[in-house]
Amino acid sequence: MRHKLRTRLSITHGVIALATISIIVLLSSMWVDRQFIDFVKDNNERRIESIVHDISHQYHKEWDKEKLEETGQRALKDGLVIAIIDTNGKVIYDVGKVSKKGTEELLAPINRNMREHYGNWTGELVTKKITISHEYKKVGELEISYYEPFYFTERDSRFIYSLHDVLNITEVISLAGALILGLIIARQISMPLTRAIQVTKEIASGNLKERAYIKSDMAEIKDLTDSVNLLAETLQEHEGIRKRIVADVSHELRTPLSAIQINLEALVDGVLQPTHARLDGIYKEVLRVNRLVGDLTKLAKYESRSEKITISKFNFKNIIASIVTTFESEIHKKNLSITVHNNIEEISGDEDKLSQVIVNILSNSIKYSKKSGVITIETAEQENNVVIKIRDQGIGIPPEDLPYIFERFYRVDKSRDKATGGSGIGLTIAKEIIEAHGGTISINSKFGVGTETSIILPK
Repeated sequence: MRHKLRTRLSITHGVIALATISIIVLLSSMWVDRQFIDFVKDNNERRIESIVHDISHQYHKEWDKEKLEETGQRALKDGLVIAIIDTNGKVIYDVGKVSKKGTEELLAPINRNMREHYGNWTGELVTKKITISHEYKKVGELEISYYEPFYFTERDSRFIYSLHDVLNITEVISLAGALILGLIIARQISMPLTRAIQVTKEIASGNLKERAYIKSDMAEIKDLTDSVNLLAETLQEHEGIRKRIVADVSHELRTPLSAIQINLEALVDGVLQPTHARLDGIYKEVLRVNRLVGDLTKLAKYESRSEKITISKFNFKNIIASIVTTFESEIHKKNLSITVHNNIEEISGDEDKLSQVIVNILSNSIKYSKKSGVITIETAEQENNVVIKIRDQGIGIPPEDLPYIFERFYRVDKSRDKATGGSGIGLTIAKEIIEAHGGTISINSKFGVGTETSIILPK
């Protein structure tokens, strides 16, 4: 059976609070009883000493029976039954005879109260005899009866009962307060989680604009809220990218396929003659569609890591020289100059795929460079890495476009001018190839100044 977090937290907090408070009250009660018993024992001894002192001062050649009666009644209230016998064995005063009750009957309330309060109380009635002296001369004997090892008078009983009542009330109030506090804490924890769950359900249903606005001073709750919002923002961005990809793929395929369709229909209907120029134009459109599909296939393989990377050592200096030679005509058309600072002879990696990366980046640098500009290629070792930098003096990339430069079909040139823009996935493929080698690729650019592409590969 599943329970809500709020219910489980409340129950757990309540059980812990009940156990903790009960243990504290129990230990406090035991400690209070022990301290009070020690106090009562000391107090009873002082009472006996006080009775002996009073009685010894109530003899002046003869006993003051009125004073003895007062002392006897006071002693009885304190749980002491006294009798005074003179030196001849004659009973001068006996509170039992005065009250016409036996000692046990007089002390019965104490016995009853003690057994009610302490179920294991084993008090025994004892009688002690104490010599009474006057002017250093024995004038009689005091017999005093009471319960040992300790007993409570009526006042003592009322006090200890009241103390235990206070502890019990404190336990109830503390437990109630702990439960209320537990409910508040459980609500503070569960409400943000419930809100986060609602937001994730909204996101799952397609409402990517939903956000979790939750105020909480708990670090974990804040982290959860930030994570949910970040997830929503990321999904919203990816949804935008997905829609743009669909639109771009549709556009990329629609244009050449429409051109092919129109030309073929005209040829079939006999409206146009199948001249070499027309057939060559159709062939180029077919090649463009084929290149796009090929690029998409490559990208899918790289992203799924199904494309194998063959690692071997190869002469990187020769590769750079060969690639630069390949672009000689484009370089000559724009009167560009390429400067190569190659400090590395050999590197390890997949020669073909790394060559493709350099070709893609250098192609972009040439396309977007201003006339008579300079393109610089630098290679160097840095700790355990190989660093390759390609820098141009082109038109640069606007800051708002930089975060998306490696996305599929993303073009800074929104017009999709085929003279300058390719399929829009060259950099995406380059990024996948570099990451498959365990490296990183980054682009820094200033709009109107130029662009620098940095590749870091492990040796």
